[in-house]
Parts: sequence; C-alpha cells; structure tokens
Amino acid sequence: MADIPIACGRGCSHCCNIWVSATAPQVLFLAKRLSSQAGARVREAHEITKSFSHEQRPYNPHPCPLLEADECSVYQGRPLFCRLPSSADAEICRRSYTNVTDENIPTPMMYIVGRDAYSTALSVASKGAGLSHICCELNSALHFALNARRRESLAIRGGHLCGSTHSRGRRPLRRIARPHHAL
Repeated sequence: MADIPIACGRGCSHCCNIWVSATAPQVLFLAKRLSSQAGARVREAHEITKSFSHEQRPYNPHPCPLLEADECSVYQGRPLFCRLPSSADAEICRRSYTNVTDENIPTPMMYIVGRDAYSTALSVASKGAGLSHICCELNSALHFALNARRRESLAIRGGHLCGSTHSRGRRPLRRIARPHHAL
C-alpha cells in the first residue's frame, strides 16, 4: 500500500475535530498515561461536547484534547480510529470536517478494505477476550475513566466507559463518522 498516495501527514488534524471513537481498553491505556495538564483539557473538551450525539458531533467540531499544535500528543498510543482514516485530498478533508462543504472524503479502496478488516478482527478479539467491543466518544470516555474509581474492573467485567455519552452514540467498532468514497 506504500505506492498509494495519501494526503494525511504530520500536523494534519482535520479528522481530530469530530467524534473520535475508542474502545474501553484503548481509553484505559490512554488514561494511565495522561498528564494532569492533558486531564484538564479532557475535562474542558468533555464539557463542550458532552451534549452532542454521534450524529450531531460532526456539525459541532471541537479539537481532540490530546492535540498539541495540531499534532497528537499520544501518537504512539492513539486509539484505533485515529490510525485508520486516510484521504487522497487533505483540502477536501479540511472543507468537510469544518463543515464548509458536505463532500465525501476520497479514500483509496485498499485502505477501506484494510480498515474494515482490521476493525472487524479487533472487535472479534475484544469480544472473545470478554472486553467491550463497543466504541465510545473519546472525550466522554476519557473523562469518565480519569474520574472513575476501579475503572479497570468496570471495563474487565464488560462495563462501558461511555459514562454520560448518549446510548445512541455507542457504536460497534466499524462505525465511521464521515462518509468516504473509494477511489
């Protein structure tokens, strides 16, 4: 896939301003590594985005609290959904994610197939291990995880870290927030 041109790169954070999905194990991993400064940004982002459903969130953009100068501060440990977006045109992403246009994001078919296969495999493995395979909105789930006692035992027992996230917002691992079309 290295020969397929992708516009995404360092400092490109257009897709980091909408609903960012994460599973309980991914959220717990991040929560253990966040600084108190990042925790404060998580609280602030949660307060701003908590009232929006999955369907409303793309129309109410707000930067991921883990962004610093348009770069991911937890890049090596970022959630799965932060690893999967791909676009052949960064300008279309910018326009789409800032609600200037409602364009579909051009994505090479090979990336769509790979993303779906990887998401399905992770969902099956998580469910098989007795872990939640349901995605939550990252701001809400991180806020809940940073403030919940015994958060690991909750997730291990199959509980959700969605906290106050709208139940309609919980999605199986394969849900993608913006429409992509294959090239």
